[in-house]
Amino acid sequence: EYILRVGQNEVVGDLEGITILATGLDTGYIIASDQGRSQFIVLDRKTPHQYIGSFAVQGANNTDGVDVANYPFGKRFADGILACHTDYDAEVRAMV
Repeated sequence: EYILRVGQNEVVGDLEGITILATGLDTGYIIASDQGRSQFIVLDRKTPHQYIGSFAVQGANNTDGVDVANYPFGKRFADGILACHTDYDAEVRAMV
């Protein structure tokens, strides 16, 4: 079963990275990278996976991968992190 298709909910294409931000046993969000727009699509984790919105990460272009964790990574990332790939720059960046 498809939960997201190109041409639906602003998706341009090349859906490559996908991750789940769990907020409970069966609640949370599905985050998918839309490489065609260099943005991320957010869906509800629960069926029927309602479209919630999209967002961009400055400096992340043509992203292939994404992952998210909602637990602390020290003081700087106390609420968690979202990590994504970019083909724009080989420099590793941390954005808060």
